[in-house]
Amino acid sequence: MITIDVMILAVVQGIAEFLPISSSGHLALMQYYLGMHTLSGAALEVALHAGTLVSIIVFYHKKIEHLVAGVFQRKKEDIEYITKIVLSAVPAGLFYFLCNDFLESSFDSPMMVSICLMCTGGILLSLLFLTRKNQKQDKKVGFGHSLVIGIAQAAAILPGISRSGSTITASSWMKISRKEAAEFSFLMSLPVIGGAILLKCRDICDLTKVSDGIGMGDLACGFILSAAVGIAALALLQKLLLQGKFWVFGVYCSFAGMLSCLWIALH
Repeated sequence: MITIDVMILAVVQGIAEFLPISSSGHLALMQYYLGMHTLSGAALEVALHAGTLVSIIVFYHKKIEHLVAGVFQRKKEDIEYITKIVLSAVPAGLFYFLCNDFLESSFDSPMMVSICLMCTGGILLSLLFLTRKNQKQDKKVGFGHSLVIGIAQAAAILPGISRSGSTITASSWMKISRKEAAEFSFLMSLPVIGGAILLKCRDICDLTKVSDGIGMGDLACGFILSAAVGIAALALLQKLLLQGKFWVFGVYCSFAGMLSCLWIALH
């Protein structure tokens, strides 16, 4: 049963990390409703996040290779782009270290997670206004943009607030092109996800001796599955974003959050 539970969490992580429905929120609510609290250890979190990290690297490998080559060739445009990515990670780092205790406790409050999920729904549905205005979106990410998008990413540390939903919506409101918004949103997540993995690694003394019955085979399964599902989710997200249908996830998040709040209130 543990292997099956790990596989379920890996699929949810792979889908919800990239589609704007909040992976942290869905994992927290699944653990609450399905009784998977024993599967919330640091080792499993590292495996699942590492899988989604690989998804981004594989999906955007051409862009990453181009940026790395540009840095070695001292191309100004590529150096500036990487600087923007680093700058965008600063708000999230500050928010985490200043509010760490609050953030940790928020994962244990299903009501708060549900409310945050409704907030994500509202954020995404705001894109309907932009769609109706039919504003031209053709800007590239600037330094000021990267800081604002970084603040949106910092807010998404809260479980239930979608990282991709917040960052791409913020980009859209600043009239950044859809393709550019998606690309920057996921590339800027690399240092944040990498940092989260390193922080969790501090809690692991020996990955070969995982508690709660989770073995190395389960961790490998979770890693591979979250990576594979993540690549598929990225492809789907990019397609829907370019079609202007990103807001539809707002309907799902709003209803899912409301139903969860109602269930918790009645029980």
